[in-house]
Amino acid sequence: MRIFLAFFLCTFLIPPAFAQTADGGDAQTQKLIEQLRTRIDKAEGDRDADPRFLGDLRAILAGYDRPWQTPLIRDDFRDGDFSHNPSWSVAEGRFYIDYSGGLRNRITPAPAPSSSEPQKREDDLAQALLGAFFDQTIGTQEQEPAAPPPAVERAEIYLARTITNAFALKLRLASLVSPGRLEFGVYQGGDRKTGYRLVYNPGGVPAIELVRTSSRGSSVIELYDQPLALEDNNDHVIEWTRHPGGEMAVSIDGRELFKVLDRAFKDPFHGFTIINTGGDYSIGEIALYGTN
Repeated sequence: MRIFLAFFLCTFLIPPAFAQTADGGDAQTQKLIEQLRTRIDKAEGDRDADPRFLGDLRAILAGYDRPWQTPLIRDDFRDGDFSHNPSWSVAEGRFYIDYSGGLRNRITPAPAPSSSEPQKREDDLAQALLGAFFDQTIGTQEQEPAAPPPAVERAEIYLARTITNAFALKLRLASLVSPGRLEFGVYQGGDRKTGYRLVYNPGGVPAIELVRTSSRGSSVIELYDQPLALEDNNDHVIEWTRHPGGEMAVSIDGRELFKVLDRAFKDPFHGFTIINTGGDYSIGEIALYGTN
């Protein structure tokens, strides 16, 4: 009877909308889920029910489980200032609030050398030789023109904030051009090189990569190996969840792209970072929740 009651509560009393959100959910519902999980654990230990039936109940609970009840980061940039409340830090590049109220950064890839580049180098060499000859003859030397400033190839902004090992992220993104590469994720350490990053490759395949980075390098632990057409002048919602057991899921506009299990990191993270190495992006909202 107790197991039947648990099944009834999981199926009928938990609001379905709760399972569709990644921004905190209802604390009372989460408390109910935890109580049901405790009862299932006890029934499993006492062998009071069919193990397959208990497995079905666990699967139902997993679909409704939202352990992220603590708001850690909330910013929609509507105040026009990303340096205060909360205080983002720019490590490289230029970030600003655009006309739509989003956090904006653009990096234009450097143009590829043209087919006439070898001839141009020969002409430059010939001019340099002639210039050296006349300098020696006349005894004067013209000042060389200043070299153009190097092209910006990377921009990074980050927010130092303790983030629990399990978290739920909701990020609203407008990607305006392709190709490109945008990375964002949680990090450990002052150099921000260790942690998880979600990578979006506009116009590329794979379109989404989930990357684990550490002092030993980086590795892709899961990916979505199809293109995504997000460059349509619309905002798109990216959701990324990590459960306490290490299960992670990524979805875009409510459509799940993949799930994966990774337990490489067990400690809390030290902040959230956004890295642009190509493209034009406007981030309208960031909401990140953690566990108690």
